[in-house]
Amino acid sequence: MDIDKIILQLEHGRMPKSNWLQESYQNPELFWQEVFYSAGNQRSATPTSEPFSYYNFYYDLVLRHIKSKTKGIAFQWYDGHWQKYSYYDLAVFSQIICQNWQNQGVQPGQKICIIMTPSVIYIAVLMASLKLGLVISYLPP
Repeated sequence: MDIDKIILQLEHGRMPKSNWLQESYQNPELFWQEVFYSAGNQRSATPTSEPFSYYNFYYDLVLRHIKSKTKGIAFQWYDGHWQKYSYYDLAVFSQIICQNWQNQGVQPGQKICIIMTPSVIYIAVLMASLKLGLVISYLPP
């Protein structure tokens, strides 16, 4: 399964000609290993997660982008004028939420249900939840 080719076809609005979806269900471990390998080759910093073994989503989704040479933009949106939010901003915002929750006694493994509309704040709450090791569920309002 050629993940890079599949991603390129999807980015150009074409459905891949292979039966990759069925193959991913039949052999999910191989599929995710190839996805992680492909992602690691395309990024400036390698993910720390290992499929079916160990996951550090907070590092992989936020921190590795800060540590890379391209301290990139995490979000960009238009609401009358263009706004940008960097990975550094996201990390700082998430850390503030983490500290607040830790001061209230939140511990790894506790459950949290996030009921928010998708926004930068929602993403920061989600990243703080991952960083603290919480069990997350999401309900749209």
